[in-house]
Amino acid sequence: MTHVEAFMNAEAEAQDEYDRENDPIGYALRTGDIDHLSPADLRKYDELRADEQEAELELHRFRERVAQRQPTYIRLPDVCTLLSVSPNTVWRWVKKNPGFPQPIKLSPGVVVWNKAALLAWVDSKRG
Repeated sequence: MTHVEAFMNAEAEAQDEYDRENDPIGYALRTGDIDHLSPADLRKYDELRADEQEAELELHRFRERVAQRQPTYIRLPDVCTLLSVSPNTVWRWVKKNPGFPQPIKLSPGVVVWNKAALLAWVDSKRG
């Protein structure tokens, strides 16, 4: 271990000791070490952990809602895989099937399809 690493480890240990003495709940939240907490601090820790878990769950729900609103676009190879057809079939459907989702041209030679529109089209064909 280098002198710098030894110094950094000693500094981190000193900070942990300081936190354990001066901010026992914060230390417990950061490290998960709850053995040193008093009963009152343990109750406060449990409340804060519950709040933290609820906040994490709410963040997860928010991210799911955002992901559902943002369209996912896929390129031709993924369209072929999704529909189990060849590229020629996809292009034939684009030209001759008015209900088939149209590609979006991003640049010369680069087109994408809205995945949700493709899945909706597949569902409409099943029903």
